[in-house]
Amino acid sequence: MLIQSMERLATAWPMVIKRSLANWKLFSSVVLGVLLASAVMAGTVIFFDSLRDIALDKALAQIDDQDADILMQAEKGPTNRQEYGKVSDRVNSVIEGLLAPYLNKVTAAGKSSTFFLTVPGDENSAGKDNSRAFVAYVPDLEGRIKIIDGVGMPPPLGKTSSDGILILEAIVPVHEAGILNASVGSRFSLVPYWDDALPYVTVEIVGLFERATPADSFWIMTDRVLMASAGSSFKTLPLYVTKSAHMDILGAALPDMVSTYGWHLDIDLEKINSSNAVDAKENVRYVDRLLGSELNRYLMKTQIDTSLEEYDTRLLFTKLQMFVVLIMIALVVLYYVVTLSSLVVEQRRFEISQLRSRGASASQILAVFVLEGGTLSVLAAVLGPLIAAGSIGLLGFTPAFSGLSDGEFLPVRVTNSAYGMSVLGALLSFSALMIPAFQASRISVTAQRSESNRPNQKSFVQRYYVDVGLLLVGIVLFRQLTEQGSMAARGILGEVVVNQLLLAVPAVILIAGAMVLLRLFPLVMNLISRVFASRLPVGVVLAIWQMSRNPSNYARLSLLLILMTGLGIFAASFGGTLDRSSQDRALYKIGSDLRLESVSINSMGVSRSITRS
Repeated sequence: MLIQSMERLATAWPMVIKRSLANWKLFSSVVLGVLLASAVMAGTVIFFDSLRDIALDKALAQIDDQDADILMQAEKGPTNRQEYGKVSDRVNSVIEGLLAPYLNKVTAAGKSSTFFLTVPGDENSAGKDNSRAFVAYVPDLEGRIKIIDGVGMPPPLGKTSSDGILILEAIVPVHEAGILNASVGSRFSLVPYWDDALPYVTVEIVGLFERATPADSFWIMTDRVLMASAGSSFKTLPLYVTKSAHMDILGAALPDMVSTYGWHLDIDLEKINSSNAVDAKENVRYVDRLLGSELNRYLMKTQIDTSLEEYDTRLLFTKLQMFVVLIMIALVVLYYVVTLSSLVVEQRRFEISQLRSRGASASQILAVFVLEGGTLSVLAAVLGPLIAAGSIGLLGFTPAFSGLSDGEFLPVRVTNSAYGMSVLGALLSFSALMIPAFQASRISVTAQRSESNRPNQKSFVQRYYVDVGLLLVGIVLFRQLTEQGSMAARGILGEVVVNQLLLAVPAVILIAGAMVLLRLFPLVMNLISRVFASRLPVGVVLAIWQMSRNPSNYARLSLLLILMTGLGIFAASFGGTLDRSSQDRALYKIGSDLRLESVSINSMGVSRSITRS
């Protein structure tokens, strides 16, 4: 049975195509409308994807690569491999599960608690000056430095003095060594501020180094984690040893010492795109909350989540504003399809009545329109995204978008979502084509002749006051939008919530207002004919009488003209709304016309107010 039906459709399809081509002048306008509907629907996705890619590139370009990297640190004691393994395993598992897709590599380092620094024999005066020190290890340090004096990284050998004090060998940066007048062979005492097994540890400097490439991102860990607690008011001497010396020798000698462990997550910005940007932001913040609740004195430093948050917020408001315009465009295009389809069907009413008089059923007549509309809708669904992608790409050469694309094609991607929207547009167009066809297929010969002699004065919309009801709904929604002040609002938890219904307010008011004007159209024409009949030429009076007697055809075209005019006026005035919205958001974010940040007076002691002279 199914095979027979498919054979019948295959046989009837060429006849339907020939029938459509016979009326190619009017039918070509319908084809254009259906293609435009699918292209507009697909273009919403393609256009927003293009804007998202451009906006993300602009947002990420505003932050330095080092600021985009993630630095994490946590404290754990006592200092040994077992305790370090607990922290390291947990951090690495979280990174692997949530952040690995955006990373190039992960570097781990560690440092001891800060010691009081004194010369040997002066341990009792420890802490009375601003000399401090810490012991640290950084993987691959030897490959990133140049030895200025002495030797490189010493082997992890723990020596002790005659009185049982640990003697630790280390290398130090030449700049910090110069501040404390240290050189190769110098010895210092590291006095812990806490009570431990040893009163102090002796450290001997065996090498001085400087950074081979100071701008290398490798030094982020040193500058922002290891040296973060040094402060400008202290003379801090960083002492670098191997990981084994830190864990197995120093940690064993001071069993109560707490160490700070750090991780440098090198973010690859090329791996963050508009498709995963929101997930990347949420994952970064979730990692911060998760590890912050599990690790002691946990801290994360990065600007990537803030940058992605600003990008997401800007995109949300831009998306809402553009959706309003695109919804109106889509509705106007669909009405265009309905109008032209109605004209095509009315042109074929006599042909349909002849088929009914020769025994054709309503379903057989409707099948012809279904084949015709289905063929057109399938072609539109396939070609719509390609047409939209090409048109959007060419926008890069226009003055409005040349600043974003540098005078080249806008970046476009035809995704599955674009084809999904194109199919939706094709289905809506197919439904629009079938509405007048379904009505025409059920008209008998007698009814067709009766309607041709005396057409219906009112349509379904006017008979049941659908236009008035739609206008009332638009007024209610407009009042709600006025009271709310925006289509987006803050939820209970502070998240941005979008009222999807309010997005259609401009389109609803525009369509309802136009339909109410059409209700007045025949009355106005009748009034004009009565008042000016004696003053106007005969041809003009006959035309006015015809429009007042049979207003349906003229009403459809008038409604289309009203919608296009209203859409043009709305789009022209909407540009000022977008500019004002951007300015208001910027002023709200800054909070003042002039703002000073990072202003401090007195690095030590009690601060004084900068507002007092």
